[in-house]
Amino acid sequence: MIGLIIFRLFRKGPVWVENAKRTALYSSYIVGLLCCLLEVGNVFNVLFNGLKFRLNIFIYLFWITATFFIVYYVARGFFYHKYTNQKEKGKEI
Repeated sequence: MIGLIIFRLFRKGPVWVENAKRTALYSSYIVGLLCCLLEVGNVFNVLFNGLKFRLNIFIYLFWITATFFIVYYVARGFFYHKYTNQKEKGKEI
């Protein structure tokens, strides 16, 4: 929902804004999918109490990966937009 709100909040913008909006939308989908998987894991844990699911390491790995990709795509969009502006003005970086 947060990704959809961000996606609809800004209509049209520079390249880095579009990349940030797309990244927020995709990351919100991934977070929703992860929450569904965690709920399935909790149901299995309740049904089969002998099985102990250790999902903490997967949660930490997910958040580290998601944070990396969000920062990467926003930075890439920002620098790509800056580079194309400089190139259009006739300056080489």
